[in-house]
Amino acid sequence: MLAQLKIPPSEVHSTSDISRPFDRHLQVTLQEDIRSPGTDYLLKSAHTVPHREETRLLKAVQSALRGQDAVPPGVVQSSWLADEDNPDGREIVWNAKEVVLCVGGAIVKRWSFFQEKEDIQYACLGLLEQNALEDQRHFNPSNTQGSVAEDDESSSTKGLNGSRPTFGPFAQLNFQRRKFPDKRKTVSAVFVFQRSVTSIYLQNGINFTVNIPFVVRRAWPLRPHGVLVQRVLEASELEEARITGEPVLPTLFTITSPFQEPAAVGLATKLEGGSSKSGFPFNIRTDVPRNDGESRSTAPMSRVLKSIPPTEMVVWASPLSFKHAITGTESSQSLVVTVDPQRCKLSIWAYAYSEDSVQVAVRTATAPVLPSLPALAKTRTSHIVPNHSRRTSSQFEGERLDSKPPPPPSAVSGVSSSKDVVMGGVNQDGFPVVSGLPSSFPATATLSSVGSVPGTVAFPEEKDPKDDPILAAADERMKATYWMERIAEVEIPQSYAERWRIAKVVSFDERFDGQYCKSSLGICFKGTNVVHIFNIFLEGTESKEFKVAYWGQYPGVAIASVNATRPGIRDLMCVTEEGIVYLIHPLHPHHSQGAVYNLNLVNPTSPSTTPYEGVHKSKYGKIVDLEDDRGSLLSVVYQDGWRCRADLNMCPTDELTLDSLRALSRTLMDVVFYGVHFYFLREWSLHNRTSDPVLQFRCLQIALYDTHNLDVIQVPPASTSAWSRMSSSESHARCTRDTFVLSKLKPYHAKAPRLVTALRQDSALASVATAMHALHLLGEAYKLQKDKHVYLNMDDRVPVVPRDIYSFLLNMLRSDAEPISFEPGHLSLYFKTVPSFTFGTQDPTSIVHSLKRLYDLLIDPAVPTSHKRAENAITYLLLPGGPGMQLLDTLPLGLAAPLREAVRTCQLAPPGHWPSEMFSQIGRKDLAASGSQETEAIFTEGYRPAKDFMNPSKPKLTIGKIVAEAKSAAAGEVDATSGVEFEHDSLVAVRFGQDRRIEEVARLLNSSIMSTIRPPDRPEQSEHEQANQHQSHALRVAERTLALSYGRGMFTFGTVRKVTRESHSIPKIEYTIKLLPLNITVTPENGKIAADAIHWGEFHNGVAAGLRISPNAQGVESSWITFNKPSELTPEHAGFLFALGLTGHLKELMTWHTFQYLTPKHDLTSIAVLLGLAASNVGKATQRIVKLLAVHTPALLPTPNIDLNVSLLTQASGLSALGLLYMGTKNRRMAEVCLGEISRRDLVQPDLSNEHREAYTFSAAIAFGMIMLGKGSLIPADLDLLQRLSILLHGDVTLQTRDKPINPFDINLTSPAAAIALGLMYLKTGRQDVADLLTIPDTVLGLNRVQPSFLMIRTIAKGMIMWNQVEATEKYIASQIPENIADAMAPAEPGQAKVIEGAFELAYYNIIAGVCFVIGLKFAGTARKDAYALLGAHYEVFAKHVFAVAGPIYEGRIKRAALREGLNQISLAIGMVMAGTGEPLCIRRIRCAYGVFQNNMYHQNFRYGVHVVTMQSLGLIVLGGGSYCLGNSDAAIACLVAAFFPRTHANASDNKCYLQALRHLWVLAVEPRCLVARDVDTGEICFLPVKVTYKEDDRTPTTPFLSPTMMPDFNSLVAIRVDTPRYWPFYIDVVTYPRHRDALLRNQTLYVKRRTAFLSYSEDPRGSRSLFVRSGSSPLESAILDFPQAADPKTHPGNDLSQFITSFSNNVIFLAFADALCRSEEEDAEEGENIVHNYCHAALLDCIMQDKPQTLQTHLELFHARHMYVPDPLFNLVYQDMRVAADFYGRVFDKRFSGRAENNSRTGLLRDTAVFGALHSMEKPLESLRSSQTFLKILGRYVRHEPFRSTAQELGTNPQQAKIDLSIERTVERLMSWYLLANSVPMPETLRVLRDCVRQKRAEVLPTLAGDEQKIAELDIALQAAFRSAGNKMTLPPGWAVRSFDEVIAAWEMTRSLQN
Repeated sequence: MLAQLKIPPSEVHSTSDISRPFDRHLQVTLQEDIRSPGTDYLLKSAHTVPHREETRLLKAVQSALRGQDAVPPGVVQSSWLADEDNPDGREIVWNAKEVVLCVGGAIVKRWSFFQEKEDIQYACLGLLEQNALEDQRHFNPSNTQGSVAEDDESSSTKGLNGSRPTFGPFAQLNFQRRKFPDKRKTVSAVFVFQRSVTSIYLQNGINFTVNIPFVVRRAWPLRPHGVLVQRVLEASELEEARITGEPVLPTLFTITSPFQEPAAVGLATKLEGGSSKSGFPFNIRTDVPRNDGESRSTAPMSRVLKSIPPTEMVVWASPLSFKHAITGTESSQSLVVTVDPQRCKLSIWAYAYSEDSVQVAVRTATAPVLPSLPALAKTRTSHIVPNHSRRTSSQFEGERLDSKPPPPPSAVSGVSSSKDVVMGGVNQDGFPVVSGLPSSFPATATLSSVGSVPGTVAFPEEKDPKDDPILAAADERMKATYWMERIAEVEIPQSYAERWRIAKVVSFDERFDGQYCKSSLGICFKGTNVVHIFNIFLEGTESKEFKVAYWGQYPGVAIASVNATRPGIRDLMCVTEEGIVYLIHPLHPHHSQGAVYNLNLVNPTSPSTTPYEGVHKSKYGKIVDLEDDRGSLLSVVYQDGWRCRADLNMCPTDELTLDSLRALSRTLMDVVFYGVHFYFLREWSLHNRTSDPVLQFRCLQIALYDTHNLDVIQVPPASTSAWSRMSSSESHARCTRDTFVLSKLKPYHAKAPRLVTALRQDSALASVATAMHALHLLGEAYKLQKDKHVYLNMDDRVPVVPRDIYSFLLNMLRSDAEPISFEPGHLSLYFKTVPSFTFGTQDPTSIVHSLKRLYDLLIDPAVPTSHKRAENAITYLLLPGGPGMQLLDTLPLGLAAPLREAVRTCQLAPPGHWPSEMFSQIGRKDLAASGSQETEAIFTEGYRPAKDFMNPSKPKLTIGKIVAEAKSAAAGEVDATSGVEFEHDSLVAVRFGQDRRIEEVARLLNSSIMSTIRPPDRPEQSEHEQANQHQSHALRVAERTLALSYGRGMFTFGTVRKVTRESHSIPKIEYTIKLLPLNITVTPENGKIAADAIHWGEFHNGVAAGLRISPNAQGVESSWITFNKPSELTPEHAGFLFALGLTGHLKELMTWHTFQYLTPKHDLTSIAVLLGLAASNVGKATQRIVKLLAVHTPALLPTPNIDLNVSLLTQASGLSALGLLYMGTKNRRMAEVCLGEISRRDLVQPDLSNEHREAYTFSAAIAFGMIMLGKGSLIPADLDLLQRLSILLHGDVTLQTRDKPINPFDINLTSPAAAIALGLMYLKTGRQDVADLLTIPDTVLGLNRVQPSFLMIRTIAKGMIMWNQVEATEKYIASQIPENIADAMAPAEPGQAKVIEGAFELAYYNIIAGVCFVIGLKFAGTARKDAYALLGAHYEVFAKHVFAVAGPIYEGRIKRAALREGLNQISLAIGMVMAGTGEPLCIRRIRCAYGVFQNNMYHQNFRYGVHVVTMQSLGLIVLGGGSYCLGNSDAAIACLVAAFFPRTHANASDNKCYLQALRHLWVLAVEPRCLVARDVDTGEICFLPVKVTYKEDDRTPTTPFLSPTMMPDFNSLVAIRVDTPRYWPFYIDVVTYPRHRDALLRNQTLYVKRRTAFLSYSEDPRGSRSLFVRSGSSPLESAILDFPQAADPKTHPGNDLSQFITSFSNNVIFLAFADALCRSEEEDAEEGENIVHNYCHAALLDCIMQDKPQTLQTHLELFHARHMYVPDPLFNLVYQDMRVAADFYGRVFDKRFSGRAENNSRTGLLRDTAVFGALHSMEKPLESLRSSQTFLKILGRYVRHEPFRSTAQELGTNPQQAKIDLSIERTVERLMSWYLLANSVPMPETLRVLRDCVRQKRAEVLPTLAGDEQKIAELDIALQAAFRSAGNKMTLPPGWAVRSFDEVIAAWEMTRSLQN
């Protein structure tokens, strides 16, 4: 609600309101004002604008150019700003042509603008937001403009209408938008404004230039980033607006990004919800109130942006606030103050940053409802604009092949937004058109199309912008990123309005005052001698609103905001006309006056001649201004221009003193605390504000005593004696044990005059209790912080009173704690006071609240299990804003033990929903790395584990090897690339390192080395005949060599994870062979190998080389691709492009680069680019790629018969690319095109122009099947397609014999094509009616009408349709064979001959092969044993007949050819099932086929196609070196069918039957399912037993695996458990936690953390080298921790621990501990030193064996406690901590933390025996104390409540003996508190009350016993038991010790007292 205020008339203030007596002022010493070096440079610089005479006309022109309110060009200006990166601040100084940046009093940067034609208008410092990963150059953002491929998610990704998804999970992950990581950070920046250009210079060295369409008047930094800019408003604009009636354009703009235009500031009606951490509120309202007083507007809403009225002149904006590492800061409001000189109004504005500049919402007809704050907080994170909007080079941006208009917002944001904003399409910049924002105010300018803000609320009565053509055509580029609400409008006098340019506004006292988070504004119009103070705060519960209150006015001619009396909180400094200088900040809102601190400014260089009497006087005249305030520093300007520097830092440097003030401010009333604070500052100022911590605290004591009118201790002035200063230091306190040093030092004593207080006696006594309780609570909080124990001065003579924090927290763990608060804030409620909160939210006792909250969670009775309680507590500990793990290092041992045990519980069983950062903090770096967004490449790029240096496993390079490598590099020798290298890939070495199978496969598939053969020896041949024979051998081997690339591409797939900036090397193809035993080389003659065969061989060689680049490889960009382009297109480069397309990298190709490849019409390059682009964007239906395909595919053109001069192979590849591009989309148009091309008319008759017609037909059929993949249904459109396919399959049965078909086709071409298309269309549908169309004839006549090879295709298609019936059994295979054929092929009866029809036999072989291929498809990548055994059995049967040597008759050759074709498909089926497993038996089988050719190269069935199948089978088995396998999704099945289609090639150039390029589509079916375990500490791949749970039919079995291994199908994966004693356990639940599933999909690596007591499985396979079984271990090692002195230092075993510790752990803590504390360098070390070494040795062994490095410090603390010196001031505190630890491990741990109640018990980090042993050692001195007569005497005095010390009469007359007795008594007094604490003896008052009760009860019962002595004795025993029982309830745990009770009774003479 807008506050309408009016400044009251200026009062004549009396100086008595702010003046104090001369001795009641704070003295501030002035310093000489040192001018900034930047200012000096600009004033002395010779590079200035030359002075020349200027005419009036020239001056007028310059004034017009610079603006009305611009500063003259000769003036030097400066600005200062502090931010998080520069907490000490930076200064910028500038004139018209130069800008200088200064840091720390030195010039660090200078910018000159002499070459520019424009002067500098203004300059300022600020912050600019950037992406934290902006410099990661290898990231390829996908959402750019300018490429020809879209990166949106097609409907085929997840299936249509919820149907089965087309693609597998890994492919779906690749379909998702690869967003630029949205990790933002702010960077310090320098903004230099010229007339039309703004230069931005970032601190990281980046600079930008932004055009601005206006002249800048001034600029201010904004929160959280950006700058506020106000343009110059000329008077002519106002006059023009008055005449025309049009509004004036806005004057306020913000610059938040160098890539966006300056945005006008939006005018908000209300900012609600308060500021968040990022600086913007939860909700910004922009609705307009009605004119009739209602809250909603009746005017139609428009999309225009309402801006701030242009006549509002900004005079001040809130400075940046940041969290200082030392002082901290309070939350402050973001405010702006403006003055409207025309209306005489001063306005206070609150501004907010809208993180989302665009948000789309849906408009409804219902009334708007404000969403809840959590919902609004969620919507703040939704983005429509790309989150990486930035300017990059052409190698990242530009016209790339994956750019597109942004998708609909609903598909991206995923968050429902508010209900009142309407989207109206997409504008020219790609942003959604948003409407639903309010109309502009009548007096304000309007800018079209502001983006809505989070939580923007409007109303539904607006007009739809689509109905308004003017609004629809409005410019959409202007968006508001900052919004302002006018929270107060103050009417000011005309004289004030005229002085707006010299008005001074400052903010101060920004803090929490107990009710609100408030900010105070001080406004001073110079020349008025009045300072007006306003308070701004947020009021409300749910919907907070800004409120402004006028607090008052004070006299002052100059003001400044300085950090003076409180860290992080500013005070207001004022100077009056009379010369009074004072600081002020408002007190509680109920008070009308503020806290005033008068200052005495002392100039030591020019002392005043007159004594100071409260008014500042100087020879320089009066103080006229306070300038350049920087933190606690400012400049004081005098009347004659003299300037001096003042440092007003009066914050105490002593932490104890400062915390005491903070605690008092949260308990004492504001007036009382003001007195304490002022007297402290005054007393400290008298001592020159020395940094002595002891003196500072004593000054605080003086202030407390003086304020409360108590006796004051005497404090002397600061002594100049070095001995005195040292005696008061902390070092002196640490040396109190050394009596020799103390005897040489003189104690430090001080005296000071008594101060007089003005408070009444009753008021002082009322606040004394509050102050003492606050300080006590501060002391209790200090007990919880080990680093602050030095501040505690424990009183050893009395027990702890009142009850301490230790007992309270221990009782909490026991669940019997009383509701006692240890927070100062609760004291105010108890004492009914209103605290001042002078220090805001700064709470020195916050650790108490945090620890209490943690203990509450640890004992929460509502949580049943200990693990869940521990999880809740550690979650609170580690959440952002929580205490953090550093709390555990702060707490003492006993209090930290429960939290450490909770952390240990979470370590052993970590929660699955935690973020990665929390795992890292509890020591589970393995889980943090597994959930990280980074890939495993971080461990392989330039990273060497520490173990390589400590225990290298590989031999170092010899000098000779190093010299040889250096010579080779110097000579420029480059090793030849073979194409089978695995670059630093340790996975292959770990998985297959036990044998040489990988090396053998690499040898078989290497095409760059010379092949060696041994032909049969034929001496009868002549030399000419031998030469011909050798050429024949070379040609036959060359045929195999050309096929090696198929397998090599599979073998080396994805092995290169990062490309270099050099060109990618492609290995050569070596055709030369070596003949043995002659050892001669033979090279095929020129022309013997067909040119097409060489070209296609080079094409496949390029594909194999390109497939080495991983799909996730970094650095593959359009510029790199074109860098590899040769001067003339070659087949090798074409294959390389195709490989990049298959791996998804071709989408990075820019549009113009694409045309460079397609324009020359190089057939192989065109095929590669078309198929590669489609493969990179598979299933996305990208229209721009369709346009590229259309110009190469006549079927896509309006006139299909047009001659495009494109080969039929290129057209076939275009159709195949069309199928890939529309895969699974069920696009009817494209399906019709492909279906029509199956029966293309001009391909019916074969001729020379269509020799590739069969390949074209199959390409069209496969493309149709891919488009309709698995989408066949019963709808009429699908039935029509089914009918047409049936005709193509069997012919048109409705036609008569002589009828001429309307569309003629060759059924020999269309039948197999239609069969495979039908199978793909109805894939996995189980449609038996469709499968029946693929009938197999069962008669000889029917079989003779169908080619045998067609039967294999029909069997495959039928199996794909009836997918669920496919089983890996002989029964299933038999069910697929027609009965007649099965009977014909059945074995004959014994003794009978059987003649088998050739048609049945051929059909049988083809059906068996087809069924085996379907089984291979069904179980691809599963490595199923039953499937592998079944296929292996059939492989052996087929191979036995195929590899027969005897030459059969012609019919036999036909059968053998059929067997060969069948064997090919069975080989591929085995390869698909065992893909990536590296199964040795499979490799042997393939190598056998390889060797058969080697032995008999003239085998008639070894054609080129057989070599291709052999190499593909071999490559599948070792796919990607064992890193990849195949999937069985719909898309994977289609690609495998296309790649392994049963059509073999006759030679290397054969493309007639099938397009060779399609043989590589298996890449789209590859899935990286190799589960790898990697040690998170070393980065090495290791063996790891894992238990994998997966779904199989209706079961969920759990199977053990040893990684590296292949995972089951990801869709069936349920969970992975690591449960081995050598590694930390964890459980990955893929089903419950999607984050686990995404992490495994992104990176198939389990990062594991090895336990320190074990070696890895590769180093210790049998576990015989662990620390648990190491030789020399002793049972006494664990006892050493309990009794360190029990070990013999000379004979202690296991002394070699420090020598081989590096074998078990790389932890630097263990290594340093072992090196420093576990061994002695001296052989004759003392016994005590050896005990220390042995104890540390045992502690280190214990920590290593249980992998708990965090416990090493705990063991040292236990050892320290054992040997702690009794007179130590902290002895009792440590002893109390040991008691808490002993009680926890002895009583609480087993019950609440061990997990025994859940049958999952574990041992603690510490053994209870070790803690009890330490406690026992500390209690030993008590035994000698108990027998001391002096102790018994003092104990008796204590229990009888008598004075402790003996009187002079009791000590005797002998002075020497009296001195000795007094010393003994003092020692016993010190030990008395220890005894009382150790035995939990009640307080004397408690004992007295109990004694009176017992005495009274005994007196009542005694008369009834009639003198019976036995009964009297029994009565005394019962009364003593009752006495002890009552005392137990009134003392500390674990209760009053029995022995101590007897001693107290004896010392008290209880019996005598009772009898009396």
